[in-house]
Amino acid sequence: MTNCNQMCKFLYILIFLGIASQTTALRCYLCNSFDDKDCASSSLEKFQTACDTGAVGCRKLETTFRPALRPKDEQRRIVRQCAMTTGGSDCTTLYGSNGKRFKSTYCECSSELCNTGTSFRAKLLILITMLAVCSVFLL
Repeated sequence: MTNCNQMCKFLYILIFLGIASQTTALRCYLCNSFDDKDCASSSLEKFQTACDTGAVGCRKLETTFRPALRPKDEQRRIVRQCAMTTGGSDCTTLYGSNGKRFKSTYCECSSELCNTGTSFRAKLLILITMLAVCSVFLL
C-alpha cells in the first residue's frame, strides 16, 4: 500500500507541475515542411519555440495536394505553429477539389509542445486512466 501511495503522490506532483507550467510562456513546435523537410519527421526538438504572449495553444496543419491531371505528383505539407485562438483539442479533416484534389487535417491542442500530431484526447485518456487506477488502490 505504501508503494501505491508514493506512486499516487508522484502522479499528483506531475499533474501539478503540468498545470503550473501552463502559467509560463507556452511552447510549441514552429516549422513548415516546405522550408525544412525535418518538420515532417518525428524528430522535432530543433523546432521548439516559446510562443508570443497571448498564445492559447499549438496547431498542426497537414495538407496533401494531388493535381487532377497528374495524381502521382502528390505533394504533402506540414505546418506547426502557435495558436492565438483555438477551436478545442481535436482534429478536423477537410476534403475538396478545385483543379487539384486536397485533403487538409488540422489539429489543435493547449498543452506544452503538443503539436506533434498525437491527439490530445489520447493523452487525456491516459492521464484519466492513471488517476483512476491510483484511486482504486487507495480505497
